Amino acid sequence: MSSIRHSAFGIRHFLFLMLALPIVPAALAQAAEAVAPDLRLEYALRAWTGARALGRTVGSVTMEFSNEKLDGQPTRVLRVRIQASFLTIRINALSESFMTPDLNRELLFHYIRTGGEQTESKLVFGPTEVDYHKLVHCDAGEACKNPDHQVASPLHFLNGRTCHCSGCNRAEHCEWRVLCHHPSNPPVCDMFAAVYLARAEGMTVGGPARTTRCAADLKLWDVAFRPVERETVTVPAGTFDTVRVELSPTPANAHAAAEEFRGPFGMGPDTKMWIEPDQRLLVKLTGTAHMGIAPQTEMNLVRVTKAP
Repeated sequence: MSSIRHSAFGIRHFLFLMLALPIVPAALAQAAEAVAPDLRLEYALRAWTGARALGRTVGSVTMEFSNEKLDGQPTRVLRVRIQASFLTIRINALSESFMTPDLNRELLFHYIRTGGEQTESKLVFGPTEVDYHKLVHCDAGEACKNPDHQVASPLHFLNGRTCHCSGCNRAEHCEWRVLCHHPSNPPVCDMFAAVYLARAEGMTVGGPARTTRCAADLKLWDVAFRPVERETVTVPAGTFDTVRVELSPTPANAHAAAEEFRGPFGMGPDTKMWIEPDQRLLVKLTGTAHMGIAPQTEMNLVRVTKAP
């Protein structure tokens, strides 16, 4: 019998067909084929400082799954969009994780954030290493030969001269730069893909943890997803019998220290997720978001639909 108790959206059988994805190596291809594409999960994002009762909805998160091609190669794509506003923080971000159809390997992770601090980065997964790229402002100065990086000089109205831009947010003044290389053995994925794959794993209380090596900018982590206990959770999408899963990160390279771990949505080592085990559904996710003021954050499932 399904462990979903009540749902305003009647999603029991829909989710069984959409999300029944056991991560067993011998059955990866068959499992991947069984999962319908074009799925959208919608979440409400809450945040608070101090007492949880003071929390309020500050934004939304959507996760979409689709089958697409990357450079002519079939891929499974996970897109995560977040829009949030909390005190002085403004976030509008999109991440894209491109994986092989059998979910055996990630090919590309692309992240772009606008609103507040603007940044764009990507992880390119090769056979022997993972390259971390970031879009940074050109700092070549007068040695730069790109005419698009030239702007009017302070005295342009007098002499008509241009000079190299010294700093701005204009994309045409930026260039991709490889900032570090991570070894790709054992296989590496980004944090969002790791959460997706952990969700798909059959989570049994008392069972073994699933450990995934994750790359986050310059840092490399071995993250254990450990099923701790069964809990009944109520969210806007309904009431669910779930397994609470806790994350245990271990630094895997010299750049990282345990307290510096940043999981999905910038959450720290206290990140927890609640998974409905029959349908492998991510129902809820909580943690401390390290965004200057470090608010507590909570992501609750609102609805499951087909992506447009």
